[in-house]
Amino acid sequence: MATMIESKQHTNRDGSIVYVPASTVIGDGVTIGPRGKIWNNVTIGDNVTIYDAVMIENGVTIGDNTVVFSNVNLEKRVTIGDDSLIGRGATIGTATTIGHNVMVGDGRSRNSLAGNGIVVGSRTTIGDNSTIMQLAKIGNKVEIGPHCVVNIRSVVRDDACLPEYSLIQSHSIVSPGVDGSPVVIQI
Repeated sequence: MATMIESKQHTNRDGSIVYVPASTVIGDGVTIGPRGKIWNNVTIGDNVTIYDAVMIENGVTIGDNTVVFSNVNLEKRVTIGDDSLIGRGATIGTATTIGHNVMVGDGRSRNSLAGNGIVVGSRTTIGDNSTIMQLAKIGNKVEIGPHCVVNIRSVVRDDACLPEYSLIQSHSIVSPGVDGSPVVIQI
């Protein structure tokens, strides 16, 4: 027999209505698009915009003034800081932390073609004021410092650590070095 989950009604800024689990905490001025799914124990800050077909799993926290574009998957226990942007089609892995004022994708992602998604692995940390561009792949347990840029079609492999102000050129592969410093190969 199916278990019924208690839900509550949320009214968007435009007057449209969506239903979310009763355990969801929603700030003021939030808009949630249609065809998505929000699981239990999710916290959404003030003035957040979530476009259509977004999957938000258990325990996710989204900071104030953040935009999450269409077809994004936020896996369990993801934390996104204030003033961030998550571009269309991105997948953010379990227990990943994204800092404040971080851009994953670009501001035009709402209108971009499908398949421009970014994958960020589990237990990864992306520092404040960093940018992850389209088609980048970030592995598991990666540490990206503040003010970093990972350019288009780059790969950051599992366990790599990028110090603050790192600039990874397009079409690069970053691996953890023997001494812990990143090894970058341009392809």
